[in-house]
Amino acid sequence: MVTPEALGYEISGRGIADVAVTELNTVSGPARAPAAPAHKELRVGGRTAEVRYLDRAGWGADASFGLSEGTQIWPPDYVPVRALTVHHTAGINDDPDPAGTVRAIHYHHAVHQGWGDIGYHALIDERGTVYEGRWSGSDTPILGTRPGPDGRAPMVDAGHVLGFNAGNVGIALLGDFSRRLPTRVARRSLTAVLALLIAIERLDPLEAILGHRDWEATECPGGMFHPLLAAVRGDVARQVG
Repeated sequence: MVTPEALGYEISGRGIADVAVTELNTVSGPARAPAAPAHKELRVGGRTAEVRYLDRAGWGADASFGLSEGTQIWPPDYVPVRALTVHHTAGINDDPDPAGTVRAIHYHHAVHQGWGDIGYHALIDERGTVYEGRWSGSDTPILGTRPGPDGRAPMVDAGHVLGFNAGNVGIALLGDFSRRLPTRVARRSLTAVLALLIAIERLDPLEAILGHRDWEATECPGGMFHPLLAAVRGDVARQVG
């Protein structure tokens, strides 16, 4: 339930055992480090995408979420890239503080879900800003710097499609696209990021780019947007080609 500007709420759990409430403050939640400035491009594997880009320091990631008694909860594990999956976060549209929302998702995934970090590799807001997701253990977002046996850069394993995470890059658009479409600038940034990764990994965009619902029963990435993924694949193919 998204309750922007709500002063309070009541929950009735009549007849339901073990009710639990998780509250995510996306507006004034904690950010322990001052935000770093945004970059004008995303650089991965020696290639660049011309998008406004915030690394983890830029959106205020709390590195302590990934530690338990000084040990990493989910250490980076690198696997070959096989697919790229598009999500929506199903949160509010016209978000006044998308960086705060990214921090809230980070807390929910890392602490409440116990994953040690955010489950997505990258997130994109309605203004087209790209946010670095799961820590890759290197200076390169998403990918490792040491090529695998086939010469391609491996990805850091994450958590965004239950049972199908290995080799699957997760990119999430902030917002709910069940009844509306992403903004043009958000879609443009999505295309740029997908094209960057497709080019690096030498994958066929028509086969490799999928929506969350293509893996399991879910509405993600939204009933309005999912049918347009075919057009996104075409845009990526033209950009790479």
